[in-house]
Amino acid sequence: MPKLNDEHFAHPLYIQMAALLALHGEQPGSAESVARSLINHERRYWTKALSALPGMAMQQDESAALFMALATLANGLPTARDCEALWVAAGGGKSVLKPLFGTLAQLYPGRQGVQGLRPDLLGEALVAQCLLGASGKALLEAVLDSKQVVLRRASLTVLARLLRNREELSSIIEPVLTEHFVNCADDLVAVIAETPSPLARMAEKAFANLPPVRKNQACGILDKHIRHEIIPLVDLAVLVNRAKLAKIEHKPGKTTDEDQASKAKTLNNLSISLVWQGHVEEALHQARLALEIYEKLARAKPERFEPDWAMSLSNYANHLGAQGRSDEAEAKARLALEIYEKLARAKPERFEPDWAASLSNYANHLSDLGRSDEAEAKARQAKPERFEPDWAMSLSNYANRLSDLGRSDEAEAKARQALEIYEKLARAKPERFEPDWARTLSNYANHLSDLGRSDEAEAKARQALEIREKLA
Repeated sequence: MPKLNDEHFAHPLYIQMAALLALHGEQPGSAESVARSLINHERRYWTKALSALPGMAMQQDESAALFMALATLANGLPTARDCEALWVAAGGGKSVLKPLFGTLAQLYPGRQGVQGLRPDLLGEALVAQCLLGASGKALLEAVLDSKQVVLRRASLTVLARLLRNREELSSIIEPVLTEHFVNCADDLVAVIAETPSPLARMAEKAFANLPPVRKNQACGILDKHIRHEIIPLVDLAVLVNRAKLAKIEHKPGKTTDEDQASKAKTLNNLSISLVWQGHVEEALHQARLALEIYEKLARAKPERFEPDWAMSLSNYANHLGAQGRSDEAEAKARLALEIYEKLARAKPERFEPDWAASLSNYANHLSDLGRSDEAEAKARQAKPERFEPDWAMSLSNYANRLSDLGRSDEAEAKARQALEIYEKLARAKPERFEPDWARTLSNYANHLSDLGRSDEAEAKARQALEIREKLA
């Protein structure tokens, strides 16, 4: 038997595979050799099945291995016709495809066509072998250059799982990923968010190594994915925002007001992503630069830039508050509130949600200064029901203000209402709202604890921890 203290044997499937080999009289010495031995069994199986076919006498083993690696990456291949272009791009011979497909479809039947090699650990080990072989680069290029979203996403998921234990594959995968980054950027984000692995770090390196034109294209694609905190994407978000800022700063020709506004917006976005990353000092600096630009623009053209100035004031106030500079934070938040109130009275349909969010934000800063009665009054005003995320945030903040005033029963009711909204949002869009759901669960647990409902509080806190562990 192999040495069962190998870390791979924490996975029960490796033990089962080792036991299967023992029945055949084989005793592989490690988890990796277990997978290799079983793949060798499969290879002999392919050779026997293909040896009688015309034109398959030579290299049938390698052709079958390449085909099954492709089927594993693609999560199945439906018909020979559908996969012909992919097979040829991966380095397979066109003339052997039909007999190869027909034979392997009988050995590994899927719901349609040929399924990948199962179990997944065995299929992934075969993919690793092929990537390390002569056709590895072509195989990667075929799947990452595909026009089929489902195929790219399935392939990246397999690669993400492989990278957890096969660091030697990084030098093969990274340059091909860089080459095809723009084509699969959306899929990369989805896989990184769903499958924790070193693929996130590799995506960051690939993005950093893109030439300017393709980096700009990638920024345009990734922008929609980095507006909210998704933990595995935080470092990539900082890289994207820095790249967007560099592009603006190096734009040739005269700088217009719109260029300046674009720079300020990017500085604000960068400051937020830096906070996610834990670099709060630099975040404050970038937020201050954005605020200075917007203030100058707003004083020259208030009708155009006052909303942006107010937004930047709120952002800067939050950075100041996070660093304990509560008096300065309150002053900036109050100025933002005054601007939003003026705008909302002039155009309520456009600015009432921003005013409500600003009221809630200002209430937080008042609370930080110990001015709980004022904070409660401002929080009560902030109720943007038409915008559920903002409403839930406002409810949560209001619950905290009620708790500060000793009104624990009312606080629990408002916190529960916020939790119900965030839970609904998180179930619909987990990648966007699960962090908020976890935060609100923790907040609600605190309110339950204040009421002496310890068992319920512990259950909610545990649920929050489970969500955060999944996101980590």
